[in-house]
Amino acid sequence: MKMISQLLSILVLLSTAIHASPIASSIKDLNEAVHSLNFTHPKGELLPRYEDGAVVSTDIPTKVYNQFYRAANLTAVSYCADPPYFIDVYVGPTLNCALEFCTENSNDYSILKVFYPEVQVDLDDNNSYNITATGYVAVSEVNKELLIVYRGTLSITDALKDAELILEDYTPINGGNTACEDCKVHQGFMDLFKSTYDEIFPLVIQELQEHPDYSITVTGHSLGGALTNLALIELKLLGYNPLVISLAGPKIGNQELSDYVDELCGTEELDEKYQAGEIEELTEGFWRVIAKDDYVPLVPPGKVYTHAGLEFKLLDSSPLPQPIDKVVYTGKYVYSSVLEGFGWSLINIVDWLHVYEHLRYFYLQDTCLEQEVKKVFQS
Repeated sequence: MKMISQLLSILVLLSTAIHASPIASSIKDLNEAVHSLNFTHPKGELLPRYEDGAVVSTDIPTKVYNQFYRAANLTAVSYCADPPYFIDVYVGPTLNCALEFCTENSNDYSILKVFYPEVQVDLDDNNSYNITATGYVAVSEVNKELLIVYRGTLSITDALKDAELILEDYTPINGGNTACEDCKVHQGFMDLFKSTYDEIFPLVIQELQEHPDYSITVTGHSLGGALTNLALIELKLLGYNPLVISLAGPKIGNQELSDYVDELCGTEELDEKYQAGEIEELTEGFWRVIAKDDYVPLVPPGKVYTHAGLEFKLLDSSPLPQPIDKVVYTGKYVYSSVLEGFGWSLINIVDWLHVYEHLRYFYLQDTCLEQEVKKVFQS
């Protein structure tokens, strides 16, 4: 009877979160309520809170912290470009949206392109799923910088679930004679990345040819964090040296693909330099930020999929932005067995359970969505 009562309470909270404004406190209450049920692993173990890798360093340079904070704001802007909402994110000479970051930095960025292709991935003759990539390309004359920003999605595990076993051979679009031996990539992510390529890369190449002194930064949250990995490879093969910051990104491929990315980026050397205190500001390489108790960076589960790059972890989900002493460096990816053996039905519960953590990366990522829902209920 107590379990039924708890489930009913959760359904009420869930209904509130869906049918009213997605206020963070309601989601947090939902998280805590689900935790109280003690969902179990199929082997009978209690669902744990994971620790992904040992802390290597707690001394985070201020400039690096500021770069992560800016990346989180840029990805939050990408949520404003989601097709159902289009809250003032459009091509133009200024950065316009409902967020404070846009107001404060309006004249520092120009939007060159807003993209939002949708891809249908066929699983077999009778089953398929749709997944959408949204984001924008911007340029900053002030910073002499070109930016590619990918939006995430709250339904990340829905896409992963349907294509759990679909790993395909990886071939870079700009591969040439550069082979990635035995590399495998998640089919859905690769199809989605290909759908954005022609909208993004010709423009990026043109801009970098016209401004050879400009740097290029790629960032994304959640699903967008996965796409940054694939964009990095193409940019490196084209001869560019991007800085890539992935927030809350899932794993995209096997160990061979991760090794390939790390070799392209010089990950080992960057790790040594960072630990030696020789990096005060990020200028190149693949850097991932994850949050404690955000399960999206752990999916797809199991040892087949791995992460490339170097990792930082947020130790708390609040307050926002998390202070610098709540950011630690954990370095190269270490496999976590927390989700091993979980059925996808339970992982979907975990996804709901940790939406609160998943959205809180220095800035509430779906702020534009929240503001738009409030407008509807106030009208």
